[in-house]
Amino acid sequence: MAAPVKVTKVGHIGLKVRELSRHGEFYTDIWGLGLTEQAPGTLYLRAAEPEHHVLALYEAEHDVNAVDHVGLQVRDRDDLERAAEALARRGVEILMPPGPSNEPGQARAMRFRDPAGQVIELYTEPERVTDDYGDRVVKPNKLSHVVLTVPDIDAAVALYTEVLGFRLIDWNGHWMAFLNCNRDHHSLALAAGPQAKLHHVAFEVHDWFDLAKGIYYLGEKGVPRVWGPGRHGAGNNVFSYFTDLEKNVVEYTCEMEQVDESYVPRVWEPRGDEPDFWRVYPPPPAMPR
Repeated sequence: MAAPVKVTKVGHIGLKVRELSRHGEFYTDIWGLGLTEQAPGTLYLRAAEPEHHVLALYEAEHDVNAVDHVGLQVRDRDDLERAAEALARRGVEILMPPGPSNEPGQARAMRFRDPAGQVIELYTEPERVTDDYGDRVVKPNKLSHVVLTVPDIDAAVALYTEVLGFRLIDWNGHWMAFLNCNRDHHSLALAAGPQAKLHHVAFEVHDWFDLAKGIYYLGEKGVPRVWGPGRHGAGNNVFSYFTDLEKNVVEYTCEMEQVDESYVPRVWEPRGDEPDFWRVYPPPPAMPR
């Protein structure tokens, strides 16, 4: 049976950080985003694509769960209403019913808690910002994907596929599920773990040359590199992982596989198909395999 709602894009993520100004400098001057708007205790940062923001930073006390919310775009206002009804029928906690957005960059929104307790925002009618924000050594094109750690991966997969219209596209064993909502192989992934928290957030760069420039430049700036460069199996994307000032794992990626309805989902076995085909820079023990 078709899901009542169709998410079309993983549009942004909100992160709670200490020292907001330092994080703003990191994500603009070093990582390559641009400041769109600011409010007391909040910065809204954009990538090269004409969306108001892909990252919102909120000044807060340090929390083991850095995620404030994840923003998922839906097609229209009717989808917001259908989502609220379907989620309520499943007993999901609605934090904000459909209505005018309380944040810039979108006209209408709603919020709920997913099975892991993460705050998820559904929004529609995003604001387009087309002016260029200046040169960067590397300028990410867009938010590529968000990966969340969840205690009950099957319950989380069920909600995102049965209500929000994601397609379960691939598995790594049974510890990571890749979810698809457009032509990108995955825009959201869920990793099994004891606590609900951010696993990593990935930003798409133009090509392998930009990714290489990013590796060099971030190295010159002393930004820790924790894995990569490499090429994943699921998604076939080139990657390199770093940590920000709060040790959140952030990724530059490119060459994400493009899929359509003819794609046949598969399981990438942990001891067979490795998560890094290149094996240039092995993952440390903290990175799940």
